[in-house]
Amino acid sequence: YQRRVRGASLGALGKEDTISPEHSLKPLGLTSTIGDSRYMRYGVSPFEVVCTENLTPWLKLLPCGSSAGLASLLDSARLYDTAYHSLGVHVRRVQCEGCSTVGWEIKLSLSLVFSPVQLTDRKDWSFRTMFGRTLVKSCPVSTSTKVNVKTVESLDALEVAPLEYSVISDDEIMFDAQNITSFKILNVYLRFKNREPLGAITTKPPVVVHTYISRVSSSSSGHLVTIFTNNRDKETKLLYLQTIPWYLRAYMHTLKVEQILPTSQIIQLDNLSVKLGKDRSHPYTVEVILSLPAASTSKFSIQFDPLMLRWNEYPPDAHHGRSVPSGVVSFRGDDQQLVRLYTESPLVYLPTPDFSMPFNVLCLVSTVIAIVYGSIFSLTTKELVCIKETAVKKGLLLQLITAIRGIFKREVKDETKEDAGVNHGNKEEPEGVLESNDADVNVDNLRGTK
Repeated sequence: YQRRVRGASLGALGKEDTISPEHSLKPLGLTSTIGDSRYMRYGVSPFEVVCTENLTPWLKLLPCGSSAGLASLLDSARLYDTAYHSLGVHVRRVQCEGCSTVGWEIKLSLSLVFSPVQLTDRKDWSFRTMFGRTLVKSCPVSTSTKVNVKTVESLDALEVAPLEYSVISDDEIMFDAQNITSFKILNVYLRFKNREPLGAITTKPPVVVHTYISRVSSSSSGHLVTIFTNNRDKETKLLYLQTIPWYLRAYMHTLKVEQILPTSQIIQLDNLSVKLGKDRSHPYTVEVILSLPAASTSKFSIQFDPLMLRWNEYPPDAHHGRSVPSGVVSFRGDDQQLVRLYTESPLVYLPTPDFSMPFNVLCLVSTVIAIVYGSIFSLTTKELVCIKETAVKKGLLLQLITAIRGIFKREVKDETKEDAGVNHGNKEEPEGVLESNDADVNVDNLRGTK
């Protein structure tokens, strides 16, 4: 069930990624094991990104899916273009009123953060500007479909459409989408009478938590640091749960909590629960109750050493680093309701080998074997036999080169002959040299005269 709703990465969570917290994340609803942490497993996939593959099965859990009701407003293109989005599925055992049997309750939640100024360059907003759609019909099998709108300004400073709404308080109204047939479509529209831009939000949250990694290099030791800011004017007690992966060897004796603002002092820890981690077995777990002074800032830190993993334990993007699971902070709000905060998932860089070296060595060894072994194998297995040059079959390229050479040789030979003939015709015969026939005649004549 979890794999279909939240993604296949939850199926990869094993005992080396999960813990059994003793105080945090108690099961809700009817359960007989509320005090036994052995039946509670908590795991985090910190780098899992919610995408369309999660939205589609989430919508299928609804009775009308995305064809009717509030879910018909959801468009994946608009949804994942928001500043923040979160999907949630909450399951618990309940017993309905007047029922003797126990059933299951499923609660689906979707959180979105839109910026109307980025969408329309104005503070005004509507269903159409945010979702690109309007609510056409409600789910016929639902008992109620309501849209609550809570504003930061009073209703007198706004123009609201449509006018069929109920006033809950000075800054909150409610639209009943079950009566959508009276106005055909529901496109909630809020227009600010004051056209000036919104100022900075002055209301601060009661508690602010921030987590980061402090270190020098990827191979050096570092500190996991969490900053708690109590904006209340009274002391606040909170429960802090932090999971540290086994490949970050944490030193529990370096755990320290101190107040850094407005004064510096050590904070005493209450109900500290620590579980040591084991390589490739289970992570480290730290659970502690902190008493934060009023209007103060405190710092939680613990030292760790990164470990060198095996070559097959690195992800495909090994140089991207690993994400540390976020911490969980639980406290009571002003209305005594349970408030749960999740910190960031800081990125930590582990010592990473050069994965290109095996490829380089493979190329070098293959080249050496091809050159050396190939040559030796050819010399030791081939028989050297002398053959006539005419018996050697020339290839096409060699024949072409031979023909070109023959043409040039003939041209050079003809030019040499022409030069020799010209030189022989212009040559003068030396005196006293006679041809053979004439010489014979002259000799006979000379003999008869004598």
